[in-house]
Amino acid sequence: MTLTKSSKIETLSDRKRILDSIPLEQKIEKDLIFIDKFNISSTHYEPFVIDVYTVVFVEEGKFCIKINQMEYTAEAPCMLIMFPGQIYQYTSSSISENKFKALIMSQKYLNGVLGKNFSTTDLLLSIYKQPLIPLFREDLIAIKVYFDGILNLLKFTENPYRFEAAQGLTMAIFYGYFFKKHNIDNINIKTRQDIIFKKFSQLVQQNYRKERELSYYANQMNLCVRYLSNSVKKASGKTASEWISTYVIDECKALLNSTNLTVQQIAYRMNFPTQALFGKYFKRVTGKSPREYRKS
Repeated sequence: MTLTKSSKIETLSDRKRILDSIPLEQKIEKDLIFIDKFNISSTHYEPFVIDVYTVVFVEEGKFCIKINQMEYTAEAPCMLIMFPGQIYQYTSSSISENKFKALIMSQKYLNGVLGKNFSTTDLLLSIYKQPLIPLFREDLIAIKVYFDGILNLLKFTENPYRFEAAQGLTMAIFYGYFFKKHNIDNINIKTRQDIIFKKFSQLVQQNYRKERELSYYANQMNLCVRYLSNSVKKASGKTASEWISTYVIDECKALLNSTNLTVQQIAYRMNFPTQALFGKYFKRVTGKSPREYRKS
């Protein structure tokens, strides 16, 4: 599945033409889709958003990707779990398309697998924090069995229970296997600056759509603005204000790139008082107006 400029739509999972081109034996409606050759196109090198859960299985090669401004290098064999609502941007790739598979799952599908409150479980929160999973020999065997099982199940299009059966397979692999791949919050924090930067990053991820002033984050952390900015700079190499701006602009780029939302709708979504103020902010940071960026 390759994303192209001509397939701009409200959300990436609603690309009807692309979905229609996928054989019935590789999907269940829009809820579960198996992609045997998942290509990275030029549009993936700009920020984009998705509204589905996607498991990417890399058998060969490697790629670099930014997820909410965090850099990851995925080198085969590995698996990447992509969540809806996050900002993604590939920065490089050496993947053979024949060795790049993906399983796309809707919210409805996972609700049936893990329950409607699954997003608050410790295991899923751990995966959210550590989306890149290295795979070893025994892992490859388990993943291959799972993918083969799903693909074989999808082929029986006349089976009225294949949706429930697929959910059962996913539940088994998730609870029976993934629990051992994650330790909750095992990030090693070494310095006071690292602790401040981690807390600051979490606050920005939660609030950047409505709060762009550094003073807000300093108040939330009971720090003065200057101390917060200096600490973030020492820990990350970028100032706190630069991080806030990066989050805001990357989501705006993703919305311009991968949705049909108007500039005014994006301004409203990002809590700018007016479209004009949004346009000035965007151009000040990127050198282009939102419309110019979208056309380019």
